Amino acid sequence: MPHEDPQKHSAPKPHRARAGQGAGTPAQSPAAAPAQGAAGTPPGTPGGKSTKTVYTARPGAAAKKAGKKPFRPRKVDIAIAATALVGVAVLVVFFVGFLPTLSAQGASSLASSSQSASFSYASSLAPEKFVGTILPETEDAGMEYSEETLFLGDSNTLRMLYYADVTGVTMANGIGVESMGITTFSTQRCAQFSGVGQVTMPQAVGILQPRRVVLTFGTNNVGMEIDKFIEYYRDAIDAVKDAYAYTDIILGAIFPVDQYRQNEAITMRRIDQMNAALATLAKEEDCKFLNWSEALLDEEIGYCGFEHTIQDG
Repeated sequence: MPHEDPQKHSAPKPHRARAGQGAGTPAQSPAAAPAQGAAGTPPGTPGGKSTKTVYTARPGAAAKKAGKKPFRPRKVDIAIAATALVGVAVLVVFFVGFLPTLSAQGASSLASSSQSASFSYASSLAPEKFVGTILPETEDAGMEYSEETLFLGDSNTLRMLYYADVTGVTMANGIGVESMGITTFSTQRCAQFSGVGQVTMPQAVGILQPRRVVLTFGTNNVGMEIDKFIEYYRDAIDAVKDAYAYTDIILGAIFPVDQYRQNEAITMRRIDQMNAALATLAKEEDCKFLNWSEALLDEEIGYCGFEHTIQDG
């Protein structure tokens, strides 16, 4: 029986890419493959160790005939490949089956939180839906009406003082604060009274005891969730009632904005949604709703008329 050369079975095997190796990743050439023997010692040389590969499956007949052992993936490679396939399958099921559902639920949740009143501006402020709540257009009641009214609000109310000869809003019956929002209505000291000092808006109501109060906030709160905005507004109404229970309360609509404004994050769609919620709140709280937009909105462009705005829009 011929003697076999011991080096025949200890020759290094060519490197083959394993399952999971990225596409385009070059496999190591036999010359670059790391040695399995002593450090820096190639197999088959003194000190080297055999790199004979132990396969988990027997070689096929064709391989036996050729006298070579064909490549067989190891169990660990099969496990890695199977795990990768399962992962891909899970991702496919997620994106195809669950993601559209989750996206729809998220969109529904967002719409629910950002649109407390589930109706559009045009239909929500229709007079037939809010009979007795939305103030109808009437003849000019004159300056006496304004003088009996206390106007509380943000910079939009403040600017009414600049045109007192038209609005009837003066230092005596108007308190407006730049950049103020509904969230600080009961805490921000913004009015000065002789012998009293600085007071909050509810405290001013108690001091002045007006026949009616017009609250106009929201331009500086458009980034809030509508539910939260309405919650703060409801608290403001309660604060006014606590301060002087005999005053009538009117909620003023958020003013429309200019088509070419500095803060483009404030959109008419958002304002319309918030005004719809305010009208609903007014009805629930037995208040009135004053729709400023009837006089300020340019119906042709859907924004505030240019003649009613200043530089910031």
